[in-house]
Amino acid sequence: YLKQAEEAFLDVDPAELTPECRAKRTKLLGLTWFHLGNTSESEMLYEIANEYYRKAVPLLSESENLTYLACAYRDIARTMELTGGDRDSVLYYFALAQRYAQEAQSAVLELDIRAYRYQLCYPDSIAQRLEVCRRLAEEFGAHARYSEIVELLLAESETDSAAFYLER
Repeated sequence: YLKQAEEAFLDVDPAELTPECRAKRTKLLGLTWFHLGNTSESEMLYEIANEYYRKAVPLLSESENLTYLACAYRDIARTMELTGGDRDSVLYYFALAQRYAQEAQSAVLELDIRAYRYQLCYPDSIAQRLEVCRRLAEEFGAHARYSEIVELLLAESETDSAAFYLER
C-alpha cells in the first residue's frame, strides 16, 4: 500500500495543484517515504531504508514534524551503523535526532535515541544502556525495552535480576 501511495503521489504534477494541495502532497510523500524506510529496515534492507529516509527528510517540515525528523535521523544513524558507515557520521545523525527529539519535547523518543546510540555506538557501555532502558521501560511504559534489559543482565551473569525483568 505504501508503494501504491508513493506512485500515486509521484503521478500528480505539483504544478497543477493549488499551493495548499501541493504542501499536503509534499508532506504526505515525505511521510510515505519515511514509512517505506521503516518497512525496508524491518525487512533488513538497510541500504534501501537509508535511501527512503534521505528522500523523506527534506520533505518533512521542521515546524510540524519534529518527531518524524528525530525518528528519520535516528533511523539514518542506525542503518548507517548496520551497513558499516563512518562512526563520525553515525554520531552526527544521532546528534541531529537528539536535537529534534528535544525540540519535540519527547522524553520517550529522546531516551529511545540515547538507548540506540549506546547500543550501536557504545556496545561496551552496558551500565549506561541498562540505565536508559530501565528509564524507558519503567518511567515511560516503553515495555519493549524489558527484553533488552533481560539480555544485558544475562550477558553480565545477573540471572536473578534478569528473571525479575523477564517476569515483567
